[in-house]
Amino acid sequence: GRLEGDERTDEALLCTPATEPAAGFQLLSRFHAPTGPAAEIVTATPDGMTLAYTNAVTGGVEFVDITVPTRPRLLGSVDVSGEVTHPGKGDPTSVAITPNGKYAIVAVIDTEDPLADYPGALVFIDVATRTIAGKIDIGVGPDAVRVTPDGSKVLVAIEDEGATASPRPGSLQVVSIDYENPAASTLTTIPMTPDVGEHRADAQPEFIDVSADGTTAIVSLQENNAIAVIDLVTLTVTRYIDAGVATHDADLAEDGEISLSEPFAGRREPDAVCLLPGGRHFLTANEGDTSVVDGVYPGSRNFTLFDLDGTVVHDPGASFELLASRYGQYPDSRSAARGVEPEGCGAARFGQRDFAFVLGERNSSLTVLDVEEPTAPRVIQMLPAPFRPEGLVALPQRNLLVVAGEGDGGLGGGVWIYQAVSDPGAVGSLGPNVFRGYSESVPFGGISGGAWNGVEGQLVTTPDNVFERQRIWTFALDEASHRMNLVDELLLSTATGEPLTGYDPEGLSLNPEGGYVIATEGAARNGGSTSGACDGVPTQRNRLLFVTPEGRLDASVNETGIVDLPCAAQGDPNGIDWTALTGNGFEGVAVVDTLPDAPGGLKA
Repeated sequence: GRLEGDERTDEALLCTPATEPAAGFQLLSRFHAPTGPAAEIVTATPDGMTLAYTNAVTGGVEFVDITVPTRPRLLGSVDVSGEVTHPGKGDPTSVAITPNGKYAIVAVIDTEDPLADYPGALVFIDVATRTIAGKIDIGVGPDAVRVTPDGSKVLVAIEDEGATASPRPGSLQVVSIDYENPAASTLTTIPMTPDVGEHRADAQPEFIDVSADGTTAIVSLQENNAIAVIDLVTLTVTRYIDAGVATHDADLAEDGEISLSEPFAGRREPDAVCLLPGGRHFLTANEGDTSVVDGVYPGSRNFTLFDLDGTVVHDPGASFELLASRYGQYPDSRSAARGVEPEGCGAARFGQRDFAFVLGERNSSLTVLDVEEPTAPRVIQMLPAPFRPEGLVALPQRNLLVVAGEGDGGLGGGVWIYQAVSDPGAVGSLGPNVFRGYSESVPFGGISGGAWNGVEGQLVTTPDNVFERQRIWTFALDEASHRMNLVDELLLSTATGEPLTGYDPEGLSLNPEGGYVIATEGAARNGGSTSGACDGVPTQRNRLLFVTPEGRLDASVNETGIVDLPCAAQGDPNGIDWTALTGNGFEGVAVVDTLPDAPGGLKA
């Protein structure tokens, strides 16, 4: 391991460090293969030049050249779906590359019948030729794989999660690699029989990490809400750690508002577990994967730092989801479920500084932590990540970090590459002239329409129907930090003063006469009416909302401050045939003439 501060008596710098201390990370490039943006677990060759990731959509492992990280290039893919008892039913769950770069080792689950006793396969792919070099049968329902630092063994988490009626205990399988003939590799099974946590007869190992010296492994038992510590010399379980229950505030209602103020208790139920570079502590990503029991939720919606004895040394409480709300990345639709669902994690030393990384599955985020002092980690940044991020690999030898996202329905996933930067001003940058929104206190998200107020030097925006009540936000430009700081929230009201709710704003423009014009998107046929007579639900019509600087619908325009477009079905010769509008409608608005005496009045 590494000497801790209290173990050093003196220090002297003998040479100039090769790299400056990293201040944080910035997005460098995005990649998805022609087969689609679905990437789950990602790993890399020792030199950091080639990536391999699992793709459940294709049933294969795809290889990507990142010699030039700004221009990732697909090298090819290897189909492993036929390597199980039922060919074509194999689903790759995880991949790891040996330290000598020779093999990419893939765990493959047989999905024919999750309740059946069908073994998984451990497939060895020759990285140089991208061909299958051999395979062995392993336990039912394999999940994570991890190769020991010396390359002699590969560890496999055998989850076996299907047989809930008659559960079979999961295990950790340790495979001794035969490099000359991978099919002759041998395995030892370490049963998981926790004496702490929940569901002790159905532990379901999920994720693995291994210490730098190769002597210790930690394994998450997610549904069991525990972590197993394994001695890899004796191949025995040293201890089971109860992950425990975290209590803090959270948003527990999907109601179109974000309010982290309700008392909350959640079993941590960690998915990924990651040892910090010092080797004495580990981080858990507390996703959750069971049900609410006696008011205690599954998953604590954050991360936790433990020491290897099982003591919690840091739990951030509600601050992790609060951070998401400040960056506009809180998923309110998941409030009643498991919130942001931290799922993946990693840790590495970049430029003489220890970092840990946490992936938020439901808000597609990458959170960067300074963990030089594990009992007091410091949040550096929260960055956007590919949709539904699953895995990451740190490449400090190249100052790179790679995140894989599985996407959803063929959208939003892929592989994103980030670069460590030493300039604090570049931290969080998403590219030239790209600025990120941030708020100190007001949750925001779902920004739909915006307009630049050149006089004030501010960006005025409105969210869509992600919020129940309509509102306008004002952001001030911070050139130095590439940030747009939320400085004002204007809640909107009707012309008579009631809260304005139920609309779907999609466009906003400044009114030179004062105030704002908002285009709100309607439903098909301008409100759902099959007749197209504009007689559907009023808030579901395509409408223009005229708003005063104080946030009320402008009664000087008309009694309500709302303008509906004319309907042909009502006999207006200039009316619109709304029956032809099979989609929704308004997406933007621009004000082109607001002079009071203009012919025909105000035009938008």
